[in-house]
Amino acid sequence: ADQVALDTLELDVFLGANYLVTHRTQPVAAVDRLWATCQRDERHLKKGSTHLLYVLADELVADYM
Repeated sequence: ADQVALDTLELDVFLGANYLVTHRTQPVAAVDRLWATCQRDERHLKKGSTHLLYVLADELVADYM
């Protein structure tokens, strides 16, 4: 069977009713994309912190596909 190497990263996430905080020691493209998206279209922010976490998780998974 073919082996695939995965690059791992650590991303700490703190979720509250009105906030989503991330902490990372290295760049994480998914976080940067989410931030850029929110700056372009504030509707994402109005959907709440759980929506932002969902979008972030979706972006992280997409990076590994």
